[in-house]
Amino acid sequence: MKRNDSPMHLAIASTTAARGGAEEHMLSIAEGARALGWRVSVLGAHVPATESLRRDYAACGATATPLDVARLDEVWAGSGCKASLARAT
Repeated sequence: MKRNDSPMHLAIASTTAARGGAEEHMLSIAEGARALGWRVSVLGAHVPATESLRRDYAACGATATPLDVARLDEVWAGSGCKASLARAT
């Protein structure tokens, strides 16, 4: 299969525990990608404050997958990388 025969795939990852301007922008990007026929996967915290965002992603046809942001500190430990983006409160 040629690369152009399969749809593009956009993956969006977010460690946020709330819905705000950046999340609205990511949703707009996901909606635009879906309108072009792309597959869209969203990884993010599944907390009450992001429930409406997950519903909106689902409404545009994106697939939402839970991201355990608390565990990311363990994954990054010892890697030499900064894990500040992996903290969600």
